[in-house]
Amino acid sequence: MEFLKSFDLSRSWNRLAAIGAGLAAVGVPAHHAPIILIGLGMIAIGFGEGKNHRQATSISRPDAFGYRLKKTDFERQNTTLGISADCIGGGLVCVGLLKLIFS
Repeated sequence: MEFLKSFDLSRSWNRLAAIGAGLAAVGVPAHHAPIILIGLGMIAIGFGEGKNHRQATSISRPDAFGYRLKKTDFERQNTTLGISADCIGGGLVCVGLLKLIFS
């Protein structure tokens, strides 16, 4: 449960995964496969983007008044796992949308 404590919904990739989990949870009892596929794809894309953005913290040099600023940023650094999850998630979303449109 430690993962849920650090799950920050202010990040877009975490919001995407949360919305995907909601869609998948709604699609399961309804037995609606396209919605489940779209939800699972959104979860995979959110996970992949989370892996591709690492947190970087830097402290600036002192200014004229001696103050230092602490800056936290999420730099994009592509990883094999992140890109793979993005591709799999994109494929699931596309298949789900096609099934939804042509059903």
